[in-house]
Amino acid sequence: RNLNTRLLGVTETYAEILREKPRSPRFLYNMGIACAKKGDVEKAMGLYRRAVKLKPNFAEAWNNIGELSLRSARLGDAEAAFLKALSLNDSFALAHSNLAEIYSRKKEYDKSLAEAALALRLDAGIPGPHNVRGNVLYQQGKTAEAVAEYEKAIAIDPGYEEAYYNLGICRFEEGNLPEAMAHFSKAVELAPRFAEAHASLGYGLLKTGKIEEGIAEIRLAQELGLISAKVHLNLSY
Repeated sequence: RNLNTRLLGVTETYAEILREKPRSPRFLYNMGIACAKKGDVEKAMGLYRRAVKLKPNFAEAWNNIGELSLRSARLGDAEAAFLKALSLNDSFALAHSNLAEIYSRKKEYDKSLAEAALALRLDAGIPGPHNVRGNVLYQQGKTAEAVAEYEKAIAIDPGYEEAYYNLGICRFEEGNLPEAMAHFSKAVELAPRFAEAHASLGYGLLKTGKIEEGIAEIRLAQELGLISAKVHLNLSY
């Protein structure tokens, strides 16, 4: 609640500034970030689009357009936006890391690992490439090596919710339910709108006999926009 209050104050401040400077790409971009953090993806996307229309070489805004597209599982749109950002700034480590995530989801593992390595060469202080490496290793059945990469991501950024979620998935697969649930809980603490983490936490609660709490978490994941056959299977359980 406190976070939402702070974000509301930030967006109101930017809205006031934009009334005075409606053609400022930087303020449009900053307000887009605040809206995205509030979960207003549609509004954030519109703000980023306005920013790049006014400033077509705004690499950071193109990257954020890609991130929102990726969040909505529109891989083609996301890839195009990240490539656009990199065409404007080939040294943009975060865009390389995000492109690595795209290739990981498309199961183009060699391309994914190459982009992750390039991102780390450009900036060893970002957690994303380690998370992507973990995802690739996990998909290849190398769980222990994946865990090591997720832990590296968390060491760089203790607030990196995706790595906690992915650690939870690994621990769940190993049968370590208490540790898995601790990681899922940490992920939703850091990112209250993280639908997949709520769903996984809910399934863990079902497995431990906390039925009503588990159903509530899974329903919340649905309200946050998660569309998944697995969610319906878990509710049927």
